Amino acid sequence: MEGKMSQSASEVSRISPDRVKECLDAGEAIFILDARAQRNDQQIPSSFWFDPMDLLKADRILVSARKDQLIVAYDDSPDETLSSQIAEKLVSQGYWNAHPLEGGMSAWREQGFPIEPRPVETLIGTE
Repeated sequence: MEGKMSQSASEVSRISPDRVKECLDAGEAIFILDARAQRNDQQIPSSFWFDPMDLLKADRILVSARKDQLIVAYDDSPDETLSSQIAEKLVSQGYWNAHPLEGGMSAWREQGFPIEPRPVETLIGTE
């Protein structure tokens, strides 16, 4: 969709909070990765948190998603520092539809989009 994702040279394209919300509302299969440096009690609905530094140090990121499935990583940085690096790593592993959330968690909150309490367990790993 034009205007929904942005990209600069050598970076994966960003995905807007509006587009992610549209996907969630439509019930699309979307894998949302919370890449904030510290675990938080609140998250974007259906997110999975894992320490972003562990993800970046690992040889591979293991996600329970198809290679073509939309994967959205978000962090607390307005320039998507950690989530961009994680999305780039996922793309290099063949998850070609991985994107950082444009503006991170702050942009999501500014739109007034839903936030939910974090469940106890997460389902993502590294090797």
